[in-house]
Amino acid sequence: MTTHPLRESAPVVEKTSWTEVTVKTLILDPRSESPVVFLESLDETLVLPIWIGIFEATAIVLALEKHTLPRPMTHDLLASVIRALGTPLKCVRIHSMRDGTFFGALEFQRDRNLFHVDSRPSDAIAAAVRLKVPIFVRTDLCESSETIEEFFRDIRDEQYRQLLEKVDPKAVSKYVM
Repeated sequence: MTTHPLRESAPVVEKTSWTEVTVKTLILDPRSESPVVFLESLDETLVLPIWIGIFEATAIVLALEKHTLPRPMTHDLLASVIRALGTPLKCVRIHSMRDGTFFGALEFQRDRNLFHVDSRPSDAIAAAVRLKVPIFVRTDLCESSETIEEFFRDIRDEQYRQLLEKVDPKAVSKYVM
């Protein structure tokens, strides 16, 4: 099978370890007030949180919940164009991270040739959910990320620390135990 990268950032599929993931959940990070999509491996051993924009989060949620709007949103349009062109989307891949930013690609297959189109992971995920294709993450990206439980524990620890910083030690010492 021949790979034809359409962009420099296209993944090297043959020599890389990939983990198939699904969208586990989307939350609003209380620290940054940004949406976070949690991708989880099919065996539930690896998790990858990716901070995304509010519009992309909305697009993913609409697709996951199978909501249809009277007019197509951008990701609906993308899915319609892919279907109309007749070159099916094989999968999406989140293949790298540079300077805290994840990079992804849409992977198309025509005959025995693979084609990769550079994509933000959030857009790729929105397309994958609409077109019901697998999402793959380079395994080492998941291995270095925190679990959902660790993510929430860090938030709780930060909130607790902020609460303690507001406490006046003199006021606490008034109470005898």
